[in-house]
Amino acid sequence: MRKFGDLIFLRFIIGGFVNTTVTYILYLGLLSLLPYIIAYTITYLVGISLGYFLNSRFVFKKPKNIKSGAAYPLAHMINYVISIGLFWLLVNWIYIPKEFAPLFVLVITTPLIYLTTKVIFQGRLFDK
Repeated sequence: MRKFGDLIFLRFIIGGFVNTTVTYILYLGLLSLLPYIIAYTITYLVGISLGYFLNSRFVFKKPKNIKSGAAYPLAHMINYVISIGLFWLLVNWIYIPKEFAPLFVLVITTPLIYLTTKVIFQGRLFDK
């Protein structure tokens, strides 16, 4: 029998896949018009909005409220600082193409954002 937390994590992966697909396509489109840092920043902001909707409605099935509405972007802004630093490092020091670097950043930062998002919507890290 599966635990409730397993279903949440599976829904998080599905919601993340949808969010990543939408924002990555947007990023690639913006990349032809803007410098990569600006394109990444714009798509990150779009991803925060889409992610909040997906996480509140689909992943954790909690109604949107002021507390989660304030905490969610704050957690993502902290994650953005980490992400943009990794992104810059990957492109400028490790020479990963700017078209693919966001995917590497995502792999590195997903566990952190999952844990913070879970706390925001459930108020706890571990299932009871």
